[in-house]
Amino acid sequence: MIGVFDSGIGGLSILRELARLLPQISTLYLADQAHLPYGERLAEEVQALTLRCASWLVARGCDPIVIACNTASAAALDLLRQRFPHIRFVGVEPAVKPAARQTRSGVIGVLATRATLQSRRYADLLDRWVTSARIVEHACPSWVEAVEAMADQSVLEALVAPCVHSLLDQGADALVLGCTHFPFLSPWIARAIAAWREAHPDAPEITVIDPAPAVAQQTVRQIGEGFAQPESVVVRRFVTTGDPMHFSAVASYWLGWNVDAEHAQC
Repeated sequence: MIGVFDSGIGGLSILRELARLLPQISTLYLADQAHLPYGERLAEEVQALTLRCASWLVARGCDPIVIACNTASAAALDLLRQRFPHIRFVGVEPAVKPAARQTRSGVIGVLATRATLQSRRYADLLDRWVTSARIVEHACPSWVEAVEAMADQSVLEALVAPCVHSLLDQGADALVLGCTHFPFLSPWIARAIAAWREAHPDAPEITVIDPAPAVAQQTVRQIGEGFAQPESVVVRRFVTTGDPMHFSAVASYWLGWNVDAEHAQC
């Protein structure tokens, strides 16, 4: 069984890809909504929370485990691999490497949480892969809250457009979605880009990079052919440390599936 962990429902953007690539393997999704949001917490807090939730998934036989949260991956992925050397962990990180290959303007925009942008792992990522491009960033904690709350479309438009336009105004032509909640806002991001391009018709095409497909592909590689044998009964189980009724409603809304979540204390 594949374990997928996030502070909230953002990791469902990765689960959606996993279900598409590996429809024959069961998944257990754990959301630590009792402690949401992670993006504004100290790294030490995120480490402790992530370790506790990963231990819960390990105890239920999950392997591999996808840490489907940029903030948790940045703070705790190395620690998890030390604590559980027999478990395969797949993390998430802002996709600045493909962005560096695709930018034509030489400016990469990163949309993420404050904790991700301030993390050592993110800084190391830029050192490794961004040698000539310029990075411009925008912390968007309100985006996470809006997705979790199924905010009204007009609210989402008002939240998304200023953040996107601020990066485009600085010359970014590759936008990295550095939080797994953000792919659910893709329609509003696309509208913001379209509105900006109307006022800047000579600007280059804008590329938006969603990490979910790459993370799902990495999970497939971690599993290997031997493990990926079809299961007789495939289960999609959803667990939250918060309100299961609220999680079920939000997850069903964004996924378009009928989600029935359970409550657990980790």
